Amino acid sequence: MASLKLAALELISLARLEPTEHLLLKQFVEGAVDPERAAHIDPPKKGIVSMSETAYIIPPSMFQSVDLAKDGRMRTILDAFLSPLHIARLRTLLQSHGADDRTILQNLWLLSPTIHRAFRGGHVNVEARGLTSKNPETELQEIDSEPEFVMRTLYPEEPSNLVLGNGTYFQSSRQNFKCLAVESEGLNPPSRFLFAIHNRFSAALHLFYIGDKVARGWPQHRSVGVGLRGNGGLGAGSMELAPVQRVPFGLVIKDCLRSYENEVNALRLVGHHTSVPAPRIVDTGVYGNKKYPVMSRLPGQMLGDVLHLMSYAERDRFADKLGECVAQIRQIPNSTPHHLCDTLGGPLSDHRIPDTCGGPYNTEEDFNDHLTSHLNCTSAAFFNGQTPPQNHTIYFTHSDFHWTNLLVDRGQLSGIVDWEIAGHKPEYWEYTKAVWTSLGDPILQALFHRAFKKFGNYEAELAAERKLWRYTPFGV
Repeated sequence: MASLKLAALELISLARLEPTEHLLLKQFVEGAVDPERAAHIDPPKKGIVSMSETAYIIPPSMFQSVDLAKDGRMRTILDAFLSPLHIARLRTLLQSHGADDRTILQNLWLLSPTIHRAFRGGHVNVEARGLTSKNPETELQEIDSEPEFVMRTLYPEEPSNLVLGNGTYFQSSRQNFKCLAVESEGLNPPSRFLFAIHNRFSAALHLFYIGDKVARGWPQHRSVGVGLRGNGGLGAGSMELAPVQRVPFGLVIKDCLRSYENEVNALRLVGHHTSVPAPRIVDTGVYGNKKYPVMSRLPGQMLGDVLHLMSYAERDRFADKLGECVAQIRQIPNSTPHHLCDTLGGPLSDHRIPDTCGGPYNTEEDFNDHLTSHLNCTSAAFFNGQTPPQNHTIYFTHSDFHWTNLLVDRGQLSGIVDWEIAGHKPEYWEYTKAVWTSLGDPILQALFHRAFKKFGNYEAELAAERKLWRYTPFGV
C-alpha cells in the first residue's frame, strides 16, 4: 500500500495553490510528529473563509505582571494613571474572565491579523461614538447591542497595509464600524470601557515602538528623488513622466509642474554661488514639445518622515544648518531688470499668492497689493491703518521649505530640493512661507524660528501674513 504521506504530498503538488501555500501544506505533513497521521486528516468541507481571528481588547494576564513587580512600583504607577476606581473595575472584568460567556465576550472581538498586530502594538486605537462624557470609562451602562466605534491610526509613522476582515484595505487614518450583535441572546458586545482603557495606553505603546527605532540608530545612506510629493513611475507603454522619476547612475528626471526654465536657472545659480546641498543639473531630456531636467539625486529622507526620530540636539543642528544655507542663498545676486521676480526676471510663482502667480514687480508696495488683489482692495485698505509689510531688503528665496523639500541623512540636513518657485522676494518671505507650509506643527515652527532668528525678528510680518492667510485659501 502506498504511503499516505507520499500520496498527500503529491496531491498538494498538484493543487492549484500559490508557492507559499504549497510549502505550508507540505510542511504540515513532513513536519508533523506522525506524518502518516497528518496526511490522513480530512479537512473541513467548507474550508476557511474568514480572515479574522479572536483578539483580546485587554490581555487577561495584565495584572499578573503588575502584581509580580517588585515593591509594587508598577501598581503605584498604574494607580496614578488610571485611578483606583478604574483599576478596581478593570481588575474585576479581567479576573472574572472565563466565568461565563457574557464576561468573555466583553473582552473579545474579531480582527484581521494585520489589524490585530497594530491594535496590540498601540498603532491603532478605538473609541466609542456618541458618548455623553469625555471620559468614556465613566459611562457604566453598556446596553447598546450594536455600539458604534471609530478606529484611528496613530501618528507619527502611521501603520500601512492594514487589511480588514473582509479583505478590503483600511482607508485613510480613521474608519467607523459597528460591533454587530452576537447571534445568541443575552451575550454582550465588546466593552466600551475596555476600549477606553486600551485607548489610554495606545499612545505610550506606539511611542515605545518609535523609541526602540530611535535606539537602533539611523539607517545607512538612502538616496531619494527631488520634489517627492508626486513621486511615481513611468507610465506603462508611454513616455509620460511622473513628477519625479528615478533613473540609473544616481540621477532623477523631473517633470516641472510650473517652470522648467526657472528651476534649471535657480539650481545653476545655487550651484555657482553657494555650497548649499541642492541637486545639480546634469542634462535636459526632451519629449515632444516638453523639456525635462536631469539632475543629481541627493541622499536622505524627507524631514517630515524622520523629524520624530531626531534628538533635540539633531533638530537644533538641522535648524542651524538650514539658517547657514539661507544666508548663502541670500548672497545670490539679482541680475534681472526687475526687483521682485523669478530667477529669470519673469512673474513670481508661489502657492501662497493669489492665482499662484504675479508680477514681476519693481516695488514691494505693488507686491503687497497683489497679495490682496483677490479681495478687490489694496494692502493698505486691507490692513485698515496698520502698516503692511514694507521697506524690506529683497533676497533670492527658495520659497518652499515644505517638509518634503528638506532632506535628512542620519540626523543632518542633506538636501534642499524643488526650486521651481525660487525667486527674488522680501526678506521675511522665506520664514513666513515656511511657517505657512508647517500647517501648525509646533515642532516645525520651532525649527524654522531657530533657523531664522539670526536674520532678525519677523514676528510682525508673520502676524500680518497670518491675517492674510485667513482670507486667502489655498488655490485662490
